[in-house]
Amino acid sequence: MIARVALLVVVSLGFGLALGVAKEAQVQPAEAAVTPPTRCGSISTRYLYAVTAHRVTCLRARTIAVQWANQCAQIPTGSCLVTAGFYCRFRSTGHESGAIRCIAEADLLRAHPRPRLVSFVTGV
Repeated sequence: MIARVALLVVVSLGFGLALGVAKEAQVQPAEAAVTPPTRCGSISTRYLYAVTAHRVTCLRARTIAVQWANQCAQIPTGSCLVTAGFYCRFRSTGHESGAIRCIAEADLLRAHPRPRLVSFVTGV
């Protein structure tokens, strides 16, 4: 929903004189700017399910999920930096299952308010 707002702009003409000009502007609420995650399906041959992407294409999100399976799943913590430049963190949700969130390394370094994000779950 876009709201229309009337603005009053005061322009100084010098010598103590001012001119008021009314303008109309459109304001978009912050919650409308946030887009929902894109659902990218599952990769059942790798036991990767419910792959979702924020500000990333589905092809790239699925590639990052496969890279996590190849590069991070064997590490005891399950967390690492994958080749695509995303830092993936593993959180255990049960026996041989977990939730993974991968955030673009560049967005982590500069504390981006809306980082590029890939998330998925794994398990047997």
